[in-house]
Amino acid sequence: MADGYGFHEGEVTAIREVSPSMRRVTIAGRGLAGFDVSAPGQWIKLFVDDSPRGGRAMTVRDWRIDRLELDIDIASHPTSDGLVGRWLQSAASGSRVRLAGPRSTFRHLPGHKLHLFGDETALPAISAIVEHLPSGAEAFACIEIRRPDAVLEAASMADVTWRWLVCGTETPGAGLLRCCRELGCASGSDQAFVGCEATAAREIRQLLQAAGFAPGTAHVSGYWKAGAREHVDAESDY
Repeated sequence: MADGYGFHEGEVTAIREVSPSMRRVTIAGRGLAGFDVSAPGQWIKLFVDDSPRGGRAMTVRDWRIDRLELDIDIASHPTSDGLVGRWLQSAASGSRVRLAGPRSTFRHLPGHKLHLFGDETALPAISAIVEHLPSGAEAFACIEIRRPDAVLEAASMADVTWRWLVCGTETPGAGLLRCCRELGCASGSDQAFVGCEATAAREIRQLLQAAGFAPGTAHVSGYWKAGAREHVDAESDY
């Protein structure tokens, strides 16, 4: 077991580049029988070695239950030399992995405008969420990328406005903080989903709390931390 969740074993069947800073890993196999995704943006623990504590959180980008096949998009970032980043350098079709999960408390609240703030590490979750928003829903997605050709704009039936911030050498999350301040989210009718560098995530959480967002309407997590090879956000709202 992994944190109360059973393991599912799978095999890498494909790895491809979806942008210069994002690679898509497809995992399949009979060991995924019983695995299921109940909501977009859910995450799993991905185990790429035999250590029971070696799991790393990854978003399920897509799940095809009829084929027992899922996609995980893995972004590079300034500290992507951690366990999964190193594994990805040598992973290939046939590589064996284990999964635990999925989980997430995030659900879109009908009637609430959804504000999504994230860098490239959160783009898989944001894209999955946007793709599943219903017609008539309204969303605003502010995404921080490190190069202009990293744009990956997901299709949606909802009315979605995208804002892409090319941060270059700027402090990670600085553009997202500016965007959040400028936007002026309304706590009574809005909902927020945030995933980015840990220090920036903490500051955005504080902004949303100051704006009156109640628990359950602001979902914030630090996906990685500048200067740290591995990071687990103990304050995560996911």
